[in-house]
Amino acid sequence: MFVRLAMFEVRPEAVEDFIGATLGHVASSRSEKGISRFEFYRGEEPNHYLLFIQFESEEARSLHFETEHIKQWRSRILPLLAKPIGLSTYFPIEQP
Repeated sequence: MFVRLAMFEVRPEAVEDFIGATLGHVASSRSEKGISRFEFYRGEEPNHYLLFIQFESEEARSLHFETEHIKQWRSRILPLLAKPIGLSTYFPIEQP
């Protein structure tokens, strides 16, 4: 299991379009096998957003990126961004 954070800075005039597109993407992604959590957050800055995605495996992550809905969502939101998407991956620390 691991967590993927995707961070977005959206052009101010495109915020409503970004939110609308992303809410649909979140709903589709939550039904995928292998995704434990899929959450959408707004930052302190009104045009900063975060997707928190908890995958059960690398296979689940790979399958997610092959879905038609993520391809459509990416093509829709990329022109709305002020900066490239920031990505970070985190792995659990196991208790000894």
